[in-house]
Amino acid sequence: MDDSSVPSRTEAKRLGPATAFSLLGDPLRLDIIRVLFEAGRSNPVPFSELYEAVDVGDTGRFNYHRDNLVPHYIRKTDDGYLLTEVGKRVARAVNAGAYTESPELEEFDVRGECYACGIANLKGEYVGERFRIDCQGCGNRVLNVGVPPSIVRKRDPRKFVNAFEYWARAQVEQASNGLCPECGGSVDPGVSTATRDTFDTKYQAVFDCVVCDRRIVTSVGSLAFQHEAIEQFFRDRNDALTERPYWAVKQIMTDEYTQLCTDSLVRIRVTFRASGDTCHIEFDDNLTVVDLTVESNENRA
Repeated sequence: MDDSSVPSRTEAKRLGPATAFSLLGDPLRLDIIRVLFEAGRSNPVPFSELYEAVDVGDTGRFNYHRDNLVPHYIRKTDDGYLLTEVGKRVARAVNAGAYTESPELEEFDVRGECYACGIANLKGEYVGERFRIDCQGCGNRVLNVGVPPSIVRKRDPRKFVNAFEYWARAQVEQASNGLCPECGGSVDPGVSTATRDTFDTKYQAVFDCVVCDRRIVTSVGSLAFQHEAIEQFFRDRNDALTERPYWAVKQIMTDEYTQLCTDSLVRIRVTFRASGDTCHIEFDDNLTVVDLTVESNENRA
């Protein structure tokens, strides 16, 4: 057995999507990726160990399938084989159940109040890779958003909800900082008025990745809510609004405190109140903060 058929350095050619995915269309190739992934980071696996670790009894067949993975999914070094970054992403996706599992969570209690009626009687479910929250008081569908199975896997409902909120906030934070949470590419920010069932809002913040074409959508109020100046506004007034789950905050979930201000330029203003004081934060159509003002109760008196 040897691996002399594979050069130590192979120039990667650009593949079309169909070809790239077809290279993974054999259980033996996924087994090779699994073995290399389980070996750990930066731990090359020698040819003999890799051959013994996979379920194959034919050297020629093994070499054929291994060669199809080089150089896009695995690469050869002087000490053995390693996964490429693309290969690692494939292995992580398989381990996370992204392509193989469809977990579900039946109805369970969810913390927080309904933004529509203020009643703390929310029920959630995770079905068909969507997390839905419904108010048992007024019948309002509070939330309906797609969530990857990996967020649910090996978590009970309470831990899932906690993980989901951290994940959702992180998606918005990364996108607002110009980073696609899917692939790490650059994003183009903008404002959309397209109808969506995730938020009961007319004006939505969108971030379109220029690399993988993913669109991250949130409300303009969500961007405002996570801004450090808004967090400081509430901290200074010992207000716990920022500690509430985001689906319970009207500024995020509705347009009640959002206003389109137009003169020669488009401005979208979101308003927050605490201890009698008011804070206005304005975004332009590129979702850049262009104005932030605080009106104190004392100044208005």
